[in-house]
Amino acid sequence: MNRWQLLTALPVATSDVLAALSIVAGATAWLFPSTWFQLAANYAWVARLDPAWFGAGVAAAGCALAYGLLSAQQALTVWLADRHVTALRELHAEPSEALGTEQAMGWELERLGGAGKSSVDCAKAWLVAIALAAGLTMYAASELKADPPRPEGTVYAYVSALQVGNIPALQALLEPQLYQNTLAQTSGTGIYPIIRDLGPITNIQVSTTQLDQTNQAYSFRADVFHPRGISRWSLFVAAADLRIRWTNLEIVSMTPIAPPVPIPVPIPNNQIQGSVYNDVFGSRRSGGSSLPFNIPNANGQIASTRPNWGGQLTPSPPQQSPPPARPVQYSDPCRTAPGACGSGTPGQLNDRRLVEFLFATDRVPKNGTVAIQFTGDRQPNLTFGAAAIHIPEHHRIGRIELPSVWKFWGIELKREQQDDKKHFALRKLSIMPIENWEQLVTGKNAKSALVFVHGFANTFEDALFRNAQIVYDLDYQGLPVLYSWSSRGAVQDYRYDLDSALEARDGFIFILKKLKDLGIEHVDVLAHSMGNLVVLDALKSNASSTSPVQLDQLIMAAPDVARDTFMRQLPDVQKIIQGATLYASSADKALMASKVLAIYPRAGDVPDEGPVVLPNLDTIDVTAVGDELLGLNHSEFASNRAVMNDLKLLIDKRDKPPRLGEIRGFPEPPQTRTHWRYVP
Repeated sequence: MNRWQLLTALPVATSDVLAALSIVAGATAWLFPSTWFQLAANYAWVARLDPAWFGAGVAAAGCALAYGLLSAQQALTVWLADRHVTALRELHAEPSEALGTEQAMGWELERLGGAGKSSVDCAKAWLVAIALAAGLTMYAASELKADPPRPEGTVYAYVSALQVGNIPALQALLEPQLYQNTLAQTSGTGIYPIIRDLGPITNIQVSTTQLDQTNQAYSFRADVFHPRGISRWSLFVAAADLRIRWTNLEIVSMTPIAPPVPIPVPIPNNQIQGSVYNDVFGSRRSGGSSLPFNIPNANGQIASTRPNWGGQLTPSPPQQSPPPARPVQYSDPCRTAPGACGSGTPGQLNDRRLVEFLFATDRVPKNGTVAIQFTGDRQPNLTFGAAAIHIPEHHRIGRIELPSVWKFWGIELKREQQDDKKHFALRKLSIMPIENWEQLVTGKNAKSALVFVHGFANTFEDALFRNAQIVYDLDYQGLPVLYSWSSRGAVQDYRYDLDSALEARDGFIFILKKLKDLGIEHVDVLAHSMGNLVVLDALKSNASSTSPVQLDQLIMAAPDVARDTFMRQLPDVQKIIQGATLYASSADKALMASKVLAIYPRAGDVPDEGPVVLPNLDTIDVTAVGDELLGLNHSEFASNRAVMNDLKLLIDKRDKPPRLGEIRGFPEPPQTRTHWRYVP
């Protein structure tokens, strides 16, 4: 075998083998789609697809790849032969010798099918093969079922494990952080007593499952039926490995008198040992569930089975149930009912660094998802919910520690990995009907509430973290409530945010009245930046109504409100509040930018003539505080220990300034004091 034959044989043999493997792979994918689907199900986009269509796509791609490989083989052979003939022409001096060799090569080329086809034609064939493979794959993907997986198996395995304390099952089902939190909450038993007392699972109904593309996870609600009542859950399941990221027991409706208990339903072995998720999502093709449930009949009874004398199982007559008793309902029992979810202190995760609060927002949910993310778009109705934010161990006062992001010209180059010891982390986010929200307010048994209204250029996540930081740094013991209006979260959307702030006024007043109607005696409002526009304009209109809402303290931090508008509105607002405090700063660069965009001077600024001074308004110049956050000095009210101490004394004790030694009257005696100034 000469060199040319060796060079030709190697790619030919390699391409033949690869083409054969591609055909075999395509055939097996077509005949055994479930096997291929399980191998690729670790990818989030694959997990949404129907196995049969996925197999068809792989088969089409395999055949197209085989055709492309054979085309490439032909093109490569022609090219090598052409190079060899050229080399012979240059090497042999006698034309007859070169001619004989060239004729032999021509015969070889004809045998390979390349005599009538140029290398350009083969390259075109290769491109056609690639396009065919991509087209068939995209077509198969477009025909795949859009229905998300059925999560009944996950719910069944999880709730059953909580009833009996199946620690291995919980470890396999939950992500590590949630697993550790569950053990801490249940004192290592893994048992929710309130779920255990409901009895075995008889049925499960799951709401529409939504895929969150950003977090690559599924969210859904599930109603779990038991002989003694119903438990309602919210779950967030990772699409990659199908492990539960967070879960919340929303409602438990318990019947005091237990009906006949059905035979216990064992947990399937394939859900507990080795492969918990082998049958988690049931059958996609049939749409049915593979769960071993005893479904109640039309009367809500479950027939039991007993052996007869012949050794066979026969159904026994349904037992007569006593008249149904009125169920007792617990809303968010892990937080409101001591001992419901373990022997520890009531609370979702039994974590002292966990800040839990309620929120209301007029933002539109992202992609229609349930309580996962919100956009900056406005909607006329309010959405109510609850959130839990974990504060990192190395937290500094006033800081919101998040993973660092490196960007170049707006392009993200690298993002630091999330570390709960170093960064703020969202532990819980769920929406609920207003009735459940009201139950959480009354269940807190709080006498005071702090309503935080964020500023412009804030996303919903920004507002969550800022509210959690303030509540944690203040060690606030009342009921914290976040009112998040629909800011777009970008400085260039200043005009849009301005319109959104004006649209959010009615929702803000609704929240204040609702808190008062639910028994909250003292309602304080902390507004930041453009949030003051929402608050002041709403309160001014409310003050002239027949039954205005009464507030305690109105705290305005770096208000992004026109100075003349502020001075005109505040006297009317003061008719329905007990005290007003203004934190202003001449170093606030964000307010300087706002002043340029809005033309007029801002109330949170401190120009040469001094800050805003009005009767019964405690104005504090905090210019000397500065700010460490991006050097914009727009969050000085929350980024300095002295200012946070002053806020705490104001909210907790209702003291008038000076509350700290660093805050002194200005101008100094013998001149008459007009306002206060922070002097470090």
